[in-house]
Amino acid sequence: MSEDKPNRPKILVEKVHNMTGSTAGAGSGEFHNYSLHKQRERARLAAMEYEHRQEQKKIKFETKQQELDDKAEQITDKKRQKRLKKKQSKQNIKQKKQAQSLNKFSNDGSFLEQFMKMNEQQGSNENDSDQDEDSSSNQSENEEKKKKQTEQQPNLQKKVKPNDDETEKEKNKDIKQKDKDD
Repeated sequence: MSEDKPNRPKILVEKVHNMTGSTAGAGSGEFHNYSLHKQRERARLAAMEYEHRQEQKKIKFETKQQELDDKAEQITDKKRQKRLKKKQSKQNIKQKKQAQSLNKFSNDGSFLEQFMKMNEQQGSNENDSDQDEDSSSNQSENEEKKKKQTEQQPNLQKKVKPNDDETEKEKNKDIKQKDKDD
């Protein structure tokens, strides 16, 4: 028990020699010594009992606290699992929607027929798009030529005079600085 509580001070036990008590043959001062010793012993036992009760309360509190922590942890885990499950179900739904949008073929065994029809449609669309690309490439070439011409021309912009307000502000600053220096 003393190994568990290394900080606890040692209890001093008084040894009383030749304690005769309040019986015959004792002197007048012996009774007072006896009663003081008895009082000290009662106080020591009361302190031990009090310490024991405090220790029991502390242990009870710690076990209750541990139980509450465990219960809170279980609730947290349960809610975490619920959130993860909900998140996973949302991702599954999202993946199913993506799969449905990517998979254009029905699952009735007519894959080859549908694929052939789709190829024919794409072939006709490609011919149309080739003609569109030719006209768009001509337009882009014309735009590039215009950009090169504008880059080669020198900048003929006029020089802008500063505002009168700006010059006045600068003059006012100079005047204030001169006043401070004087």
